[in-house]
Amino acid sequence: MLTIFFIIIVLLVTAGIFSGLKTFARYVAIAFDMFVNVLTAGSLDVTISSRAGVAAEQGKLWGRVLSRFLDLLEKDHCQLAIQSDIDRAKQTIVTLTPYDNRNK
Repeated sequence: MLTIFFIIIVLLVTAGIFSGLKTFARYVAIAFDMFVNVLTAGSLDVTISSRAGVAAEQGKLWGRVLSRFLDLLEKDHCQLAIQSDIDRAKQTIVTLTPYDNRNK
């Protein structure tokens, strides 16, 4: 099982290198952010960063603490993450709308 996991990781990294390392690194960071959110009972479509930003706006202590920590890494990180999640959702809608058969 570990061997299959290792092979998948190697293939993904190789594909990432050929697709542009900066883009690949960004996608891996977003995927990790979403993974952490799911591990903490969050939505699959949202990052922990944007979830923390929303929680901070709602006055929740954990959101304020995580938001302040993430601001050390990037100014306004959580607000930028919220906008990024919204932009990704809009792009997904544009991409998938031609394949929506519900109204045909």
